[in-house]
Amino acid sequence: MRKLVVLFFILCFGALYIEAQTMVFTYDEKGDVVSSSKFIELFDQGLGLDKYANLTYRKVFSADVSTALGATYRVDGFRLDGYGWDGEPGDYHLIKIEKDSNKIFEQICILGWIYFPDDLPSSNVADRRFFVYPLKDNSLALFFCGTIISSLPPQLTIVCVQENKATLVFNKLSYMNKIEKNGDEINFTLQSNTLEYLDSDTPINSPDLHTLTLRDGMIYYK
Repeated sequence: MRKLVVLFFILCFGALYIEAQTMVFTYDEKGDVVSSSKFIELFDQGLGLDKYANLTYRKVFSADVSTALGATYRVDGFRLDGYGWDGEPGDYHLIKIEKDSNKIFEQICILGWIYFPDDLPSSNVADRRFFVYPLKDNSLALFFCGTIISSLPPQLTIVCVQENKATLVFNKLSYMNKIEKNGDEINFTLQSNTLEYLDSDTPINSPDLHTLTLRDGMIYYK
């Protein structure tokens, strides 16, 4: 009897844990990726793209990524030149994704994205330019790490590529505290706020922590 009671509570706890997680995106009846607006915040464009003319970019990296069934996508990162000051933040400011030489995604972020930091506790980031996670149905999720500006958390951007299209599914202000792999599951520990300190060792607020869980070809947030 005692074993049955313990098992009951374990099952209940597991159900509550799963229920607390929310899918970052879903699939429609055709199998296409459907984004959710609650996971997509506007890109911070500083003074706004309309305030600057004749923006020019230079390519800083180009990489091919492939699905398990062999579909290949070209991911290019471009750095903004001549924005108005020397040493503008970010390693790259324009992401372009192509499939069979056709552009399927393009996004500018004046604040930029950076390569995944070398000191980020992680056991699963092989290419620090961006992170790739295979999804269901011959598709991929691409993770791009934003730039830390002053005391603001950086933007974490996730784009799903599928067939001949790409969908922005996640763009939120989030520090990445660590990335952990546990069996077939990968967990990103995110922090959506900046700690303020009374002195060098005493924070006056608590971290607002969240978890992105990559499991069974899906992405969950809680």
